[in-house]
Amino acid sequence: DRGQVLDMQMSAAMLTGDPVQRTASPFSQMLRPINYKGQLVYIVAESAEIWLPLSLCVADRIGSARQILLQDNAVPYDILAAADGKCYVLGNIKITDDDYIVTVNSTTDLVDWNEEFRFQATALARSFECQDGRFYFGLGCRSAHPLSASGDILCYAPRNTSAAVTTDWRAYW
Repeated sequence: DRGQVLDMQMSAAMLTGDPVQRTASPFSQMLRPINYKGQLVYIVAESAEIWLPLSLCVADRIGSARQILLQDNAVPYDILAAADGKCYVLGNIKITDDDYIVTVNSTTDLVDWNEEFRFQATALARSFECQDGRFYFGLGCRSAHPLSASGDILCYAPRNTSAAVTTDWRAYW
């Protein structure tokens, strides 16, 4: 079973639900989709040489898309449902062309979102994963011209793993 094939009008509804319609374009696409507690969580992105994220969305049915705004208008790049039961979203805030604030936000209900931690990096984080309580970040760029840190992988681990949420993180190279 290949699932339901959506016609143009139905698929547009997933990218143009109010207020998502303000960011979607004819070249928009749904990226990084995951099923979290029976709802679809995904990033609306514009097709380009390298896809450019526009917004984070949640939908419980076709045409019900709602946009999620991350703290400090961080731009979403990746989503994961972790073993701890949380849905995590990787975000980036551009400071300069080679300086970014990387954020990790989480939720357990897709309504209330909390920033777990943030750090500064010399390239944006395009992807992440959580394994054994550690977060791994793949650094990249927004164009075909990579930054020197593009391709680097960073690992962050809590100093005190018994704490449910901590802002005390250290980098491992």
